[in-house]
Amino acid sequence: MKGSSSDRTVSAALLSGAVLMRNYADNPFPSGMTEEQKADMEDRVISALTADFPGLIKGKMRDSEDEPKALDELAADTVFQAEQEKTYGTRLILDTRHPIRATVDRREHLLLASTAPGADVDRAYSLIKPMEKAFMNGGEPAFDSNWGYLTSTVVYCGNAFFGWCLMNLKGIWQLERNKDIVKNLSGQGFVLRLLFPKESGNLHVLYNKRQLGAAPADVIRELESKAGELSDMEADSLEELIYDDVDGFTDEVTRALGVMLNARLMSYKELLSLYTVLRAGLLTGFMDGDCGRLDAFIQKMSPRAIYENLGVIDEREEELTRAEKVRSVIAQEIKTNIY
Repeated sequence: MKGSSSDRTVSAALLSGAVLMRNYADNPFPSGMTEEQKADMEDRVISALTADFPGLIKGKMRDSEDEPKALDELAADTVFQAEQEKTYGTRLILDTRHPIRATVDRREHLLLASTAPGADVDRAYSLIKPMEKAFMNGGEPAFDSNWGYLTSTVVYCGNAFFGWCLMNLKGIWQLERNKDIVKNLSGQGFVLRLLFPKESGNLHVLYNKRQLGAAPADVIRELESKAGELSDMEADSLEELIYDDVDGFTDEVTRALGVMLNARLMSYKELLSLYTVLRAGLLTGFMDGDCGRLDAFIQKMSPRAIYENLGVIDEREEELTRAEKVRSVIAQEIKTNIY
């Protein structure tokens, strides 16, 4: 049995993302637009992006079935984003089939979002940075020398860039002394929140709160640094939990493994909850497995991903399919060192 966190090659971060929000200087914010201005703005955004990124935006929203389809494949992700926000209380998407999303005519004229594995916000930003330039080809963005790019979003104003990391923080939240440290993140310009408000295992989202006057490069550097600090803190916390009660820890990890190897029905929330425990076993060396492959697999088990990849729409069939896939992959990928 390894049971040691001295080898910290596995990060506590599963996924990261970057979001840019932009408005045109010569158009009102969407909330103050006429229908004609909205149509013109959408045309300009689509024209600017498709000039440099063919196939990204496929057309305009149709008013009838006889007209060309409007929402492109990527903007359709926003529909799912809204559905997920209603169901789970979050707008983060655990589905990286499309690492880039472009949305028009929302609270901003344009919202660009991307995701990348691990705590690599810089990689996520690099995916959408060229599209920001393409957007500017369609017209001047609303920019202020003091506040940066201006948007109509209430929470995110000024520079209108933020990044986030999805963290599995089982150990941190089981040690009372760590809670004050986490609370202090707010004063440092960060926010740490549960992924789902009621049940999310140990999944938390870390994102930057500081906006005004902050360059994306500075935000990314600070965010990745803080994610690294939390990963180290998580490893130390898990080590302490194991030292205090190794039997209790291994029991929880092996029970999660047992359910994943034997369940016949499994909801997405249950899978995420079980995987956060299993991943702690990987982080501490109680189990061996490729965390990157497993993280990617878990993201493919979302309701939407199962529907898109397998055509499963019935909830019962979805849970049967998910459980079957989980049993197969976990059996192949996980090797336990607990004896």
